[in-house]
Amino acid sequence: MINRKKFLGASAINGAGFIVVSLLNVLWYFLIIRSYAHTDAGLLLLGISIAGLINSFDLGLSLGLINHLSQASPETGHSPWRRYVAATACTCLVEALVGVVAVIAWQWLGAGDLAPAVPVTVILFAVSAQALLLSASGLKGQFRFKEANLVSTGSALAVYGVGTAMAALRTDIWHMFYAMTAAQLVAAVLSIRYCWKVMDKDIQAGQPHAGLLAIYRELLVSSLHFFPQTFAGIVFMHAQRLAIARIVGVESVALLSFAYSVASRAHAVVNAFLEVLFPMAKTISASTASLSRFCIGTGMMALVVYAGVMACALLVVQHFAAAATWYLFLYAIGVSFSVAAAPAFHILNGNGKSARVSSYSLAGPVIFIATLSTGSLLVKVSSDLVPMAYALAMLSVLGLTWCGLRGIAPAVSPQNS
Repeated sequence: MINRKKFLGASAINGAGFIVVSLLNVLWYFLIIRSYAHTDAGLLLLGISIAGLINSFDLGLSLGLINHLSQASPETGHSPWRRYVAATACTCLVEALVGVVAVIAWQWLGAGDLAPAVPVTVILFAVSAQALLLSASGLKGQFRFKEANLVSTGSALAVYGVGTAMAALRTDIWHMFYAMTAAQLVAAVLSIRYCWKVMDKDIQAGQPHAGLLAIYRELLVSSLHFFPQTFAGIVFMHAQRLAIARIVGVESVALLSFAYSVASRAHAVVNAFLEVLFPMAKTISASTASLSRFCIGTGMMALVVYAGVMACALLVVQHFAAAATWYLFLYAIGVSFSVAAAPAFHILNGNGKSARVSSYSLAGPVIFIATLSTGSLLVKVSSDLVPMAYALAMLSVLGLTWCGLRGIAPAVSPQNS
């Protein structure tokens, strides 16, 4: 059967911190479009998006580490702590090297004459963000949702707290970015120290200690099938800004990013209550039919909550940032499809169907890019087309993910559910 009490308890812990963080994040976006020229704000957001694209080179480890630790035993010869260290050290090194190439490409996107410190800071922002993400993933993989929430929420409060305060004071926009990156680096170091204190370091007696590189290869092989999912998320979160900058113009990046941020942060809050289904999926004793009903019912409830949040957000945005209202409405429609698909998405991943989910996830970027490309060829692309393309893409992902619930191998035989 589905242990709803356990699910609701873990959901409450995981989701509570996201509410404050999301409000702070949206406030920061609001302040930068009000306090700075849209071109400067657009360049800053492009820099953060370059950092996000660098993070795609974790190659699925942020999800794979959760899966690996939630099912691992001490008989493998390396502890959860060593798996976490291997994943964090090797991934951050890879992303630092990739970052050099990425910031060069940023110049092609029209970054302009920026101080040499800016590209270096973009790389540091990416690496520290990845370290924090893997810290939270490692803790979730050991079912330490309180600790994972502390890492995620604490670091986000520090980073966006600094950014919000400096934006409110109208400090130089790049000085604000340097300060946010410094706060994130400190948070990353503290998260690693925290993981050292709470993560299991024991292995079975007589088992040899494997080298970090060998552990990283093992984790990578078992995590690569998650890569299309993380890649798809990064395309929607960050590649949109790159497309806007190239097709519509850098000055449009800030306004569209603000609208997307409001919708996506509302999604993040709702999803925070649902993502505990991923590591818990193997513990759910239910038939395929029961899982399907649970996922669709939970998705509908999540959609109702999301709709209420977005209705309030539209009223607030219409009053304080009217120019973003239409874009927010379009993005709200697209993100709603992602909200409804989230429970099924996590259940499929947790039941070993990550390859299936990956194929569904890739449908989103393909449709999104195809829509924008077709629009740019046939007509002069307007900024309205970006959120409309997103909505169309996410509708396809919703349908495919729900259809994929059919045929899940139940955790136990149906007669025991």
